[in-house]
Amino acid sequence: MTVEARNIRPTRHMVEPTPRFAIDPENLLDSANAIIRAIISLDNARWSGVLLFVDPQRNAYLISADRTVGERWTRERLGWLVGAYRIRATSPTPKLELSVSGLVEDLEEHLRGLVA
Repeated sequence: MTVEARNIRPTRHMVEPTPRFAIDPENLLDSANAIIRAIISLDNARWSGVLLFVDPQRNAYLISADRTVGERWTRERLGWLVGAYRIRATSPTPKLELSVSGLVEDLEEHLRGLVA
């Protein structure tokens, strides 16, 4: 019997995230609006929620919570994690509503504590 090794290509879950936005600390409202639109788009496509990371250079990364890279980034880059956001509730329990003002507050707090 001959056994052939399969060529395993990287899947979507293995690809490293790239920055989606550059956060403008002088205009967090516009940054928050753009991020919320992207979170809604990702969450609608995946239903799993979205992790928002911002690095010391103020680059924002959005990662679907069901991706394995999201778990790894949460372990390795916890200081970059702004929050986990979900649009749809999967149970009848109440949840916090994602709002522009709430995300602006999250970004302000994160940027204050971010060390380059």
